[in-house]
Amino acid sequence: MVRQRMGLQRAGLRPGHPAGSHDLTEFPGSVHRRRSISGRRLFMLQSGAAGLSPRPEFPTMVRRDRQCEIAPLLLLADYLRPELIRLPMNARTKWDAIGELVDMIAAAGRTRDRQRLLDSVLAREQQRTTAIGRGLAIPHAKCDACDELVVAVGVPLEPLPFDAIDGQPVRLVVLLASAMAQASLQIQVLARVSRLVLNEAAFERVVSSPNADSMIATIRQFNST
Repeated sequence: MVRQRMGLQRAGLRPGHPAGSHDLTEFPGSVHRRRSISGRRLFMLQSGAAGLSPRPEFPTMVRRDRQCEIAPLLLLADYLRPELIRLPMNARTKWDAIGELVDMIAAAGRTRDRQRLLDSVLAREQQRTTAIGRGLAIPHAKCDACDELVVAVGVPLEPLPFDAIDGQPVRLVVLLASAMAQASLQIQVLARVSRLVLNEAAFERVVSSPNADSMIATIRQFNST
């Protein structure tokens, strides 16, 4: 409680102060403060990647969009589709990997504008790497070219250099794309994806999956706890 109180004070929030004076948006492992748009509420989100956070004293907080209510227990496997999983990928670079996953999304009819979606994901990746370490990268973007959250997964034939925070090549790429109104949902799914690297046995089984159905079953087993 004391640590949490100190974190709130450093973030410019007083305990008991109405949420709304600041807007904290979260990528697992980092917290960014910016000015809030009035009227938006904040709520706590438990991030599975808390162990990777360079500033663990900060509470993990995200904005809850009024257009989107989140189920109490979100399961990553519920958002996976066999046609959006590629084993193995053909990509040899991080940029090719992102393009390959976006192409899968377009081929499945899950975006209205492939190029706009690709540009959004690439722009986010250029800001800061989405390779969170331990062999996992989670490129993502919010884009009006998508009507709903879509998840595309790929396992590279060989580990990919991805400018990861720990310097390790990436063995699993999970791309998230969603409509602008689904920012909160995307962050919750992103947090569930990040938990995969906290269980080495689960991660090894995922990247070694012989087919898409097997991967989904493995993720459902390990990511539901």
